Amino acid sequence: MKNELRAWRFLVKVAEVGSVTRAAAQLHMTQPALSRHLQHLEDSVGAELLMRHGRGVRLTPAGEHFRDVAEDILERMTRLGDELSARASEPAGELAVGLPMSWSGLVTAELVPRFMRAFPKVGLRIMEGTTPELRDALSLRRLHLAVMLDVEPDAALLQRRLVEEGAYLVGSKATAFPPGKQADFRMLAGQPLIQLPQETHVRKRVEQALEKHRITADNLLEINSLSLLGFVEKGLGITVLPTSAVESYSRKRYLSYTLMRDVKLSWCLASLKLRPRTAAMNEFENVLKHLLSEIVGAGSWRSARCMWKD
Repeated sequence: MKNELRAWRFLVKVAEVGSVTRAAAQLHMTQPALSRHLQHLEDSVGAELLMRHGRGVRLTPAGEHFRDVAEDILERMTRLGDELSARASEPAGELAVGLPMSWSGLVTAELVPRFMRAFPKVGLRIMEGTTPELRDALSLRRLHLAVMLDVEPDAALLQRRLVEEGAYLVGSKATAFPPGKQADFRMLAGQPLIQLPQETHVRKRVEQALEKHRITADNLLEINSLSLLGFVEKGLGITVLPTSAVESYSRKRYLSYTLMRDVKLSWCLASLKLRPRTAAMNEFENVLKHLLSEIVGAGSWRSARCMWKD
C-alpha cells in the first residue's frame, strides 16, 4: 500500500508540472526511476494515464479522473494521520480562535478561563468579530478555528454544526413589546433603527425583509459593537440582534425584547480542511461543546438548541 501511495503522489506531481524530467528533479529521483514507477502504476490500473507529447506529458481522461480521486484520498489520509497524532499528544503551543461578538458575555467569558485552566500549556489568542471578518482571518491562516454563522458553503472549510438560536427585536423599557408574542419585521415600519454593519448576516436579514414587505424604516445609527444596546436602552431606536447578545447584556432588565418570528441563526465551528488538526484544536472543540450543552440545558440561552451529533 505504501508503494502504491508513493506512485499516486508521483503521478500528481507529474500532472502538476507537466514533465517527467522536472517532476523527477523536484522529487529528488532519476527520470528513469520515476518513469518505471509511472509505468507500473499504469499496468496495475490497466489504463493509460499519461500521454507523451513534444513538450512533456499530459493526463489522459482516465488520468485526470485518477488524479482527482488520488488527490482526495491522499488529502484524507494526511488529515487522518494528523488527527490521530493530535489525539495522542498533550495540547500545547499557540491556538488562535475567532468568536462572534454576540457570544462575548454568554459564552466567551466562561469559555476562555475554563479552557486555560484545563490546558495551561496552550497559548490562547482570541479574536472577536463578525462572520465575514472571522472567515477572512481563517482563510488567511490567522486563525486555527472560528465560530461563525453557517450561511454559505465553502469548499475550503470544514464546518461542524454547533448551535442554533433565534433573534430578538429589542427596544427600551418604554417600548413595551407585548410579552410572549413573537415579532415580525413589519413592526420595524417607521421606527428608528440602530443596526450592525451591512456585511453582518442579521443586518442583511433585516434589509431583505424590509425590501420584501416594502417597509420604510429610519436607519438612525450603524455601529460595529454591541454597545449599541446602550443606545437602545436610552430610547434612541430599536434593533434586531441574536438572542445571545441580549441574554448576556448586564442591563437587559432595562430593555424590552421579544423573539422574532421565523429567524434562525445557525452557528458552526470552522477550520481549514488543509490545515492539520492539533490536540489543542480538538480539546477546544470539546470544551466549547460541553459549555454550550451546559448553557442551553440550564435555560440561560432562550431559543437555542445544540445541533451536533454525538
